[in-house]
Order: sequence, then C-alpha cells, then structure tokens
Amino acid sequence: MSTKPTSLAQNTHWGKVSIALCAGLFVSMQVGKLGPAIPVLRDDLGLSLVDAGYALSIFTLLAIFLAVPLGAFSTFFGRRSIIVLGIISVMIGTLGSTVITQPWMFLVLRALEGFGFIAIAVNIPAFITHLAAPQDRTRALGVWSIYMPTGMAFALLVSTPFLTQIGWRGLWIVMFLLAIPLLIGLWWALEEPSAQQTREPRAVARMVANSYRAPGLLMVGACFGVYTFQWVTIMQWLPSFLNEEVGLTLEHAIYFTAAVVFMNGPGCYVGVRFAARGVTSSTLIIIGAVTMAVLTFAIFGAGVPSAMRLTLCIIYSFIGGFIPANLFLLVPQYAPDLRHVSIGNGILMQGSAVGQTLGAPIVAALVTQAGGDWGVAIWPMLVMSGCVFLLGFFGFRRSNL
Repeated sequence: MSTKPTSLAQNTHWGKVSIALCAGLFVSMQVGKLGPAIPVLRDDLGLSLVDAGYALSIFTLLAIFLAVPLGAFSTFFGRRSIIVLGIISVMIGTLGSTVITQPWMFLVLRALEGFGFIAIAVNIPAFITHLAAPQDRTRALGVWSIYMPTGMAFALLVSTPFLTQIGWRGLWIVMFLLAIPLLIGLWWALEEPSAQQTREPRAVARMVANSYRAPGLLMVGACFGVYTFQWVTIMQWLPSFLNEEVGLTLEHAIYFTAAVVFMNGPGCYVGVRFAARGVTSSTLIIIGAVTMAVLTFAIFGAGVPSAMRLTLCIIYSFIGGFIPANLFLLVPQYAPDLRHVSIGNGILMQGSAVGQTLGAPIVAALVTQAGGDWGVAIWPMLVMSGCVFLLGFFGFRRSNL
C-alpha cells in the first residue's frame, strides 16, 4: 500500500470543518427533497413517469461519469474553485427551476444541481483532510460521513409540510436562500493549499491513472458499490411495504423512511468512534457486512411480524453505517498522497453510483419475475453482503487497516 498521507494542519480548524459539513448536508438535501415533491411536480409541470425516473436517478448517472473527473479537475483549477462552482450550480438549478414550465427544462436544471452535488461530495473530504491535525483526522472524517443520511432524512421530513404550505417552488427558493450564507462561509473557510495544485494536464492525467492503479482505492470503490446495492434495495422496498402491508399513508411512510435513513448517520459516527479507539476499519466493515446479512433474512423472510421488520430496518441502517464511515477513512490511507484524495473520493462515489444504478433494476426484475414476492431479494442481498465481507477480510485486513 502507498505511504500514508500526512495532514498539513498542526491544529484542527473545527469551525471550518463544521462549515464543510454544512456544505455536505446542504447538497444531500437536494437529493432528499425530490421524492416527496414528485406527485406535485407531475401535476404542475406535466412530468411523465419516465421524466420522474430520470429526475430521481440523474444524480447517480452523473456521478458514474463525473465523480472522478471533478476530483481530477480540482487538482488543476483548485478545490475551492470547484467547490464554489458546485454551490453556484446548485443555486442556479434551484432558482431556475422556480420559473420554468417545461419538463425538459426541469431535467436540465436538475442535472445542474447534480453537478454541484458531485463537486461538493468529491472535494470536501479532501479539504477536511487538510483542515484536521493528524490526531483528529479520524474524528473529522467521521463527522463528514454523516452528511448524506442526515441531510437526506432532514429533507424528507421537512419537504412534506413545506410542500403543503408554500409549494414546491417555495421549497426550491428556500434551498436557494440557504446556499447564500453557505457560499460566503465556504469562500472564507477553504484555503487552497498551493502544493496540492498543478497546472500540467499530463500530470493530472497521471494522477488519475495512478489512482486507478491503487488496489486499495479500487477496493474502497467496489465495497461502497456493493454496500449501496443493499441500501438501495431496502429503501426501494420500505415505502411500498409500509403502504401495502402496514397500511400507513404516504405521508407517514415518508416519515418512517426518513427515520430509517437518519439512523445511518449515528451509525456512521459510532463506527468512526470505534475506529478512533483502535478498532480497525476492516473489523468494523466485517461487522457491518455480517449484521446486514443476518438481518436480511429477517427483514425479507416470511412470517416475521411487521413491527419486528421495521425495528430490524432501523438496526440494519444503524450498523450498516459502520461501512461507509470507515470507507471514507480509508481513502486518504490508500491514496498515493494528499493530491490524490479528491480523485480517490471520486472513485468511492463512482462505486456508490454504480451500486445504486444496478441495485434497483436487478432487484425489481427479480421481484417482478417472482410475482411481487420480495423474499427473492434475500439472495442478491446476501451475495452483496458476502462481497463486503470478503473485501473486508481479505482486502482491507491484509493492509492492517
């Protein structure tokens, strides 16, 4: 494995780390806000089911192709420039959406939001690595790891009442207004380390090639992909189960789904706290994989009471959080040096996007072929848990991480 990178900071700038976390929470809210708004958007803009599917999946599709390039561009143009461009892209996408009337316009502006989301998610962890002193890096990256589930869950919770009170355009305007102080804070908080920038296109291309040649970074991306495959399956199944089997209204189903998503955040943080106390990331990833495999049988198995299934979903989400949190920690460990961290995060995000893209249609096809029986989801889920276990045991464990 490559030499471990060292932090540039002697003391951790926790205030700046907090601003960086706020950026992650903000862009993850752009993911969570859309689901509850789809029925309203279909009525107002005339979105078809296909349009709605594109709107929901466009962040993921863009991440497959843009995550690594945006990590690489940051080494050429500077991370702060790419991050600020990302926030501005989200601002244009949200504000522009409030004045359009055609579905295709909404999709274009949604893609612009997706660009901003990827620019932030790929590059902020590298800045946190710079802002944290070596002894605090695990804790700082642990704080960052909660951004996605926490922001998504918050958006799911607040979107429904906001949609009722001010409509979807009002919600989008609120998102735009939230971005203004965030943009100012990021410009102040994020100082570009000059040593991490290069103006040589060939040097940037070599960095991308070196990152893809790093076995550890490829393992991290693959592990995140198979983990996300499982996570998407649970999130795909849960709303329909709550509505059809438990009898909850759509609004209450959204609230419970948000609670399950939210519990992934504390799970991420607890997983990192264990890592900070000396438990290896490989051990925590293995624990997450085994727990998810065992709970898969109970969640999708026959004869399990509904209340028990829902409780197990919360535990599944919490313990499952050990995996992504520790994968974030492994990126700077496997990166050849600090300049490669953004590209490494791009590989991580690319793997996650591939898992999301493959997970939903594969499981949906199996369930459809089985006549709507979600019990068949057990088998692809177990295969994915087995892959996470193997990567943790034979991959990360061999690196003593």
